[in-house]
Amino acid sequence: MPSNWENFRYVLTLVETSSLRRAAKTLRCEPTDVLVRVQSYEDSVGQPLFDRIGDLMELTPSGRRIVSAAREVMSSMEKVGQGSGQQSASGIAPITISTLDCINQHLLVDCMARIPEGTPLPVVSLRHTQEVQPLDQLGTELVVRPGHGMADELDAEVAGYFDFAVYERADGRNSWLGLSGVLERAPAAKWYREHVPANEITLSSDSFVTLAMLVQAGVGRAVLPSYVGDQFAWLKRYEIDLTGKMIPLHIGNHPDLSGSRRLKQLKRQVLISLRHSEHLASHP
Repeated sequence: MPSNWENFRYVLTLVETSSLRRAAKTLRCEPTDVLVRVQSYEDSVGQPLFDRIGDLMELTPSGRRIVSAAREVMSSMEKVGQGSGQQSASGIAPITISTLDCINQHLLVDCMARIPEGTPLPVVSLRHTQEVQPLDQLGTELVVRPGHGMADELDAEVAGYFDFAVYERADGRNSWLGLSGVLERAPAAKWYREHVPANEITLSSDSFVTLAMLVQAGVGRAVLPSYVGDQFAWLKRYEIDLTGKMIPLHIGNHPDLSGSRRLKQLKRQVLISLRHSEHLASHP
């Protein structure tokens, strides 16, 4: 049988989304599953917590008091030193920030360090992904994604802009490092096809982070996002006109999750932090 803390996770998600449908989407289950868990928690406390109008759920006055008290208990349990073990016991899942490895390592590390200590944020999990997740697979997830068109499918905002350039080490080898895998769909791949003969590419990678490290080691030259290449002061940069305009970096989420307070809070803090990054331009 699920523990009462596990059932409380469903209650909290319903509080944050105010909708059975959105809560089910966040928890990746059916609305009836959410309702069963919530009713089980209500049975344990001896009274209903929500007023229901169709798909919408709103806490009753007594429900607000019960949920507030339960949150305080959870907070106290975490403060006495149980840490991640109690987070697991509470059953509250972290919010995942899903993006490319180069964005994680060269933007989000600084971004997280820039968020003031003590800022109330949910538990966060940073995840590398090279492939774009389908819209219907985004759970409690923020997506940081470069390129145009993201706002068409997600509730997204632009965090900043970047471009691409050729980078090489002055004493490096006179050879090219190429793009493979998912990077063959990056804007830089078209420039490679038009400007670099295939027989001049001696080594390739599906990671801009790996390519940057190879350039740093003097193995060859490569086209890199500016937010990666510009962080290596000893590399020479050569401007190229890749797309005719700067490339936007978006942060977004599934539209059905926009009512989640935890998600909105994290999204706002990450957006503010990225907009203050010296490695992104504020205008295209």
